[in-house]
Amino acid sequence: MIHTDISRIFKYASIGLIFVLIIGLGGWYIYLRTQTSSIDAASSGRGFRASIPTSSSLGSTFTNIISGFRRTPSEASENPPGISPQSFSSGISNFSEGVKTAFGNLISGLGSLVPGSASSTPIKQTPRLWQVQKSPVAGFRFIAATTTTLRFMERSSGYIFDVNPATGKTTRVTNTLIPKVYDARFARDGSPVIKTLENDVRTTYSATLASSSNETLATLVLTPLGNNVADAVPNATSRELLSLIESENGSSIVRSGWNGSKPTTLFSSSLSGWRMYWTYDNKVYIAQKAATGVPGNAYELLGNGELVPLARSVSGLTIVPKATSTALLIASDAGVVSTLVRPNADTAFIILPVKTIVDKCLWAPGNNLIAYCAVPSSIPSKQFLDEWYRGEIHTADSWWRVDASAGSAQLLFSPARESGSSLDAETPRIDNSGTYIAFLDSHDKSLWILRINE
Repeated sequence: MIHTDISRIFKYASIGLIFVLIIGLGGWYIYLRTQTSSIDAASSGRGFRASIPTSSSLGSTFTNIISGFRRTPSEASENPPGISPQSFSSGISNFSEGVKTAFGNLISGLGSLVPGSASSTPIKQTPRLWQVQKSPVAGFRFIAATTTTLRFMERSSGYIFDVNPATGKTTRVTNTLIPKVYDARFARDGSPVIKTLENDVRTTYSATLASSSNETLATLVLTPLGNNVADAVPNATSRELLSLIESENGSSIVRSGWNGSKPTTLFSSSLSGWRMYWTYDNKVYIAQKAATGVPGNAYELLGNGELVPLARSVSGLTIVPKATSTALLIASDAGVVSTLVRPNADTAFIILPVKTIVDKCLWAPGNNLIAYCAVPSSIPSKQFLDEWYRGEIHTADSWWRVDASAGSAQLLFSPARESGSSLDAETPRIDNSGTYIAFLDSHDKSLWILRINE
């Protein structure tokens, strides 16, 4: 009798304990689901956690490391995890089925949080502002392709990737490992000029993508251009280079073939530290590297070596020329930053109602005098240009649309307001249709895309 009572008590106690465990696990899962949904909603606004598959399992460095830990917003909305209420009301007669259902749903829901569970399906629509690549990027450009394509190179590996801005699909292009690439400039056909740093030695290479019928990924064939090449700019339409050669005696600007062949010296100076601009209408512009409070000059460099002044003795001068036009954006930093525009060569400069350096600006394609600028919410230093170039300070930017003809500016997009992101934009690029702006965040060299019109 006593033995029977003990068995009955043990049986009821076991059943009660199992129910308590199930209810506890269910409550814990619902809590996790609530927290995950909140995080997913915030991440979706920032463009985080978007599933961006690559064509190879060896993909990008960052994607390989964290792809298994991501759960996309689309997965959350299409397959919301949950525990069936019926699993708790089936009674002792359906106890085993209830346990199976509860634990099955729990494991299914939590499965998206463990490595290897991320979906490889591209997102259907990218957010208006989204982060293409979290790991540092050496360079990028919209290239000539059948659809709008953004090409970029990873700093850590030198691997090249193509991105479709509309769908978010990312495809790895090359299989050549090139460590320590700190800068890459792409020609329109997608070939890069890269700068590497190895044992404190900086080397510049022109590169060509070589495909093989047996390989899905291309090999990057490098041609060294020399250690004295301080900078190299690809031609926008042909396989030519504009190189800045520096020595103890000054500097020279040389035009050559893609591999450095047939060099022609266009300009020589006793000064070093020139910046070069080569627009797609084949015009060359040069400006002295800017510094706060230091007067600078900018010129158009003609094919015969003649210099045509654009702006002279402007403190902290930065410029952005417009192709097929004499319109010019400039900024000055004499301790106070000012942004100005000249609609054409026959008009005076107009002070714009925004304050930014034009390293954060670009011209829209076409004949209309429209530009887009990333404008800091505040200028954090009276030595802004110097400290920003050195990476000592950062800004929180909003994107503005500038009408050069009217000398006006209108707010286009505020990352802080729309997605809670603080982005310090640099080296912006725009696609040929004027639909997307790509840029790096100066904080970490991550790559972002903004869709101009929502």
